[in-house]
Amino acid sequence: MHLLKGIVIAFSMYSGIPMPRMEWKEEDMRYALCFFPLVGAVIGGFCYAWLRICEAAGIASLARSCVCAAIPLLIAGGIHMDGYMDTMDALHSHREKERRLEILKDSHIGAFAVIMTVIFELLYSSAISEISGWKMTAVFCTGFFLSRCMSGIALLTIGNARGNGTAYQFAGSAAAGKVRVVLFTMTAAALLFTAMIYPWAGAAAALISFGGYFLFRRMALKNFGGITGDLLGFYLILTELFFAILPAAFSLVLMRG
Repeated sequence: MHLLKGIVIAFSMYSGIPMPRMEWKEEDMRYALCFFPLVGAVIGGFCYAWLRICEAAGIASLARSCVCAAIPLLIAGGIHMDGYMDTMDALHSHREKERRLEILKDSHIGAFAVIMTVIFELLYSSAISEISGWKMTAVFCTGFFLSRCMSGIALLTIGNARGNGTAYQFAGSAAAGKVRVVLFTMTAAALLFTAMIYPWAGAAAALISFGGYFLFRRMALKNFGGITGDLLGFYLILTELFFAILPAAFSLVLMRG
């Protein structure tokens, strides 16, 4: 029963998919992070179906890429994009650490949040438009699962900047050791799947996953003294961008080859 409630909590918190209403008890949250990547699996499934339908039906590239870029926002409910926007405002403020943390908590958005979100969506949609074939489409869609595996790992392995908030609550309630094992196992399985599709893509996906983690860890500790929920959203969004650029690049290489 606790595992079923953990699934409900994970999807209630990290997606816009309607879930049964229930009280969030600490014992029910112990394994909720294990199911966070399943939200990515749902997003990846919808994106894969849409891209394959477009390829079969000859739907124009603009509609294909724009709708696909919208799917993660619609299913995730924009929670991660909100964190990305807040983080961009905080980083571009060039203020001291305490002030950056205050900006993260501010519900208002600034010019840099808007500018960097527009840039993200342009890059993201452009990358999606270049993805072709079922193999590279599968690599792209696996990125939604992997990005959430790595975000969960970051939550459990990098200190919290504030010592409060939703991210702190999830990390504190989790059975950290067991959840880390599950998330690392899921990550390894997804990377193996990617490597089986296309070995070079598998190697690049591992670099994005673990290289990106260490870069994010360094940035978060240097600029904020740790992580917050907003910073994790920022990390997840950028990881998804690189998992769109990766198969786009390989698609172009394979087409020329």
